[in-house]
Amino acid sequence: MYFDTRNGQLSCSDCTPQGSPVSAGVLKAMRHICYSDDVKLFAFTLSEESETLLSAITERYVAAHISKRFKTLEFFKDLTRNREGSAL
Repeated sequence: MYFDTRNGQLSCSDCTPQGSPVSAGVLKAMRHICYSDDVKLFAFTLSEESETLLSAITERYVAAHISKRFKTLEFFKDLTRNREGSAL
């Protein structure tokens, strides 16, 4: 499956695949987030790789649909990059 962040659509590889490839686990988590009650919204687990993919996809989706930049998100990313750079 592929997720087109601009159009918010899923497509299979037999269709015209556009967007980011989505693993079965990430797809299941996306469906859970969309359809679960607020209390159970984040009641799922993913591998670190799948969490990274879900994070990137949702961030691109929000950026494509909201014309606002989030300074706290940019600050967090800077901290993360700086931490990863110092660990090397």
